[in-house]
Amino acid sequence: MKAFCLFKVYRWIIVTGLLVSLIIVVLRFTDWRPFGYSNKAASVNYTLETISFSVLAAIIFWVVIDFSNYRKRRTIAANHINRQIWAVKELIRQMIDAVEPFSLERKPYSLESFKNVFNNKDLYDGFYGGTRKIVDVYTEYQERIRLIGEGLLASYSEYMTYDQLVYLDELLRSFLIRNRISPMDFSIPIEDRHFFPSNQEEIGESIYLISKMNWPE
Repeated sequence: MKAFCLFKVYRWIIVTGLLVSLIIVVLRFTDWRPFGYSNKAASVNYTLETISFSVLAAIIFWVVIDFSNYRKRRTIAANHINRQIWAVKELIRQMIDAVEPFSLERKPYSLESFKNVFNNKDLYDGFYGGTRKIVDVYTEYQERIRLIGEGLLASYSEYMTYDQLVYLDELLRSFLIRNRISPMDFSIPIEDRHFFPSNQEEIGESIYLISKMNWPE
């Protein structure tokens, strides 16, 4: 993936370099002369060879300088990408921890145990006991995660590996990101809740699965 990205960046330089190298090989190491064998043609051939050497030297110098700058840009981009992925993971961590505040470290969840707790959590409660509803904060976090993922794909994909692109694609295709949250209304009697559509279970499962996704280095 990185080699392909480098080829895209330097493709015209590579083509030009190969062309002038071919000219040099032909004029320096073969008897064939593209402009003939007269004295005047020999002068043209010599000029062409000299220009080709100059162009090749300029290309090598430019590539060395620009590739050094590319590596610096890639390092800066990688640092930014990692910060953004860390932000996504922190948002997901808060979404999980908000179900039972401050219990995540002392009570790691499995998928089934988290789904059980999440399905019985009233998402209209306050986020970490505050005034904002859990569902409202989750909705905000959904949008922030979506914007981060789309922003990274739009602006930094050339600096990522294939596995990292797959990670972002799976993140953006997750149930959490693609669907509006419809919480269970716990004020409705249990026997009547099936009349009121809710995707709380699917949202909880998606949150947990995203939390288990590992960012490829």
